[in-house]
Amino acid sequence: VLSREVGHRVKSISASKFSGPEILSLQQGGNGIAQRIWLSKYKMTDSPEAESDNDVRLFMRQKYYEQKW
Repeated sequence: VLSREVGHRVKSISASKFSGPEILSLQQGGNGIAQRIWLSKYKMTDSPEAESDNDVRLFMRQKYYEQKW
C-alpha cells in the first residue's frame, strides 16, 4: 500500500479494532477535515492525473513530506 511508504498507519475497517480516541477522531474528522488540512492550497491543475504508481508516489511525497500545498 502506497500510503504506508510515506509513514501513514493504515487500519482496515473490517479487520481492526479501534480505540475510543480513534473512534472519536474519526467521528469528528473524516475526509473533509483531512482535505482542508492537507490540500488546503491544492488545485487540480497543480499536478497531472496520476498514470502510474510512481506518479502517485511523487504526489504523496509532495503532499506529505514537502507540504507543497
